[in-house]
Amino acid sequence: KTVQTYESLEVCTHLWHFGSLLRAQWNEMIGLAGLREYLQLVGPNIGLELVTRDAARQSSLEFRTLFLQEMARNGILVPALVASFSHGPKELELTLEALEATLQIYAMALESGPDRFLEGPVVKPVFRQTN
Repeated sequence: KTVQTYESLEVCTHLWHFGSLLRAQWNEMIGLAGLREYLQLVGPNIGLELVTRDAARQSSLEFRTLFLQEMARNGILVPALVASFSHGPKELELTLEALEATLQIYAMALESGPDRFLEGPVVKPVFRQTN
């Protein structure tokens, strides 16, 4: 029954299409903000992952934390960008609005460091030697 439902509702097509729209518009906004070297989406359109970099262009958990914090402040939980069948134009719009606000903070943090913007502890990698 699940496979029949996916086929009849074209769920997979929707997921790939939504992810494609999200990636294209997200990348455009990051480019317009001049942050292409600091924020990047990687992976397939149905399961995008975010790469965050600091001012030295090094992978940064501090900047990842800041990005997650600011997106959450703006109503979007985004540890990864995984499309859902329930995501449509309104969800895309809300996500992009949150991104726009977040990019402003991210850019300021690149100038002065993330510490003054962070409101909690820095996220930790899931896989590590000790907790």
